[in-house]
Amino acid sequence: MMDPIPCHFYEDGQRKNGTLQLEENHLVFQTGRFKDKTKVPYQMIKAAQQDDQQRLISQIDIITKSFKKFTLDVSPGPLGTILTRVNGRSKAASLRELPAFKTNERVSVEEWDEFTLATEYAMMKVPNNEWKITDLNKNFELCSTYPKVLAVPTTATDFIIKGSAKFRSRQRLPILTYLHGNGGSIVRCAQPMAGANNRSEMDEKLLELCVDTSRSRSNGLIVDTRPMINAMANRAQGKGYENVEHYQKCSFEFHGIENIHVMRKSLESLEQKGWLSSDWLKHIYAVLDSVEKTQISRGRGGRGGQK
Repeated sequence: MMDPIPCHFYEDGQRKNGTLQLEENHLVFQTGRFKDKTKVPYQMIKAAQQDDQQRLISQIDIITKSFKKFTLDVSPGPLGTILTRVNGRSKAASLRELPAFKTNERVSVEEWDEFTLATEYAMMKVPNNEWKITDLNKNFELCSTYPKVLAVPTTATDFIIKGSAKFRSRQRLPILTYLHGNGGSIVRCAQPMAGANNRSEMDEKLLELCVDTSRSRSNGLIVDTRPMINAMANRAQGKGYENVEHYQKCSFEFHGIENIHVMRKSLESLEQKGWLSSDWLKHIYAVLDSVEKTQISRGRGGRGGQK
């Protein structure tokens, strides 16, 4: 561990006098009479870069992944050490270099069993009269990207469950994600392999059975979180979205949330001066609006099925 380096740094626009400590897993900024500390894990640092201007005091910008920025004024002596240490530690060459793998703390295997999906379902009082646990995916043969434990309507036969899986992208059939005390539930699945006019009676039946679990007997809401144009493009590739003429007791909505690539690009643009044009606020609104609409449907005891 190096000795503390005297520096000035700017946090939230305020200049502070203090020291910078390069610890094993953190940067530590220390200020004031009471030695207030701000710790920044190296893995939370996106970049550390030197101001190009030539001057007696060197300036370093440390930009974090949470959009916090520290600007340091340091003497030229420790400049290279700071940049090398910070940039080196913030970009681990392998998982084994991360702090979590360097701890000597002994952890019992049982601690990792604290979360199980079966326990989560039990907290929602599943299984019950409407929902059951199926072991069809115990060897990940039904859906390789789903957990072993799946909750489906009690009236759904193995034939219906398997038929639905065949009709869904990557076999991600409708399964219970959340069950409220009023009987309203949220069921998740992937897009159907509908194409231009394909259909599956088994998939249609499974969603109908999901709707029938509702105590209020209200219609289910199928939420496609994508923009409609994206779903239409996937339809041309043999995928697509549900035709509500075939899905009894269901209504359908697109919620217009962009894909992960658009979201990531927008997030990166937040750091630029023209951040408002990044559309980040529009994306956040779309997500929150989708959550609200789904929650309102669930609150009525209806089905909020999401893709």
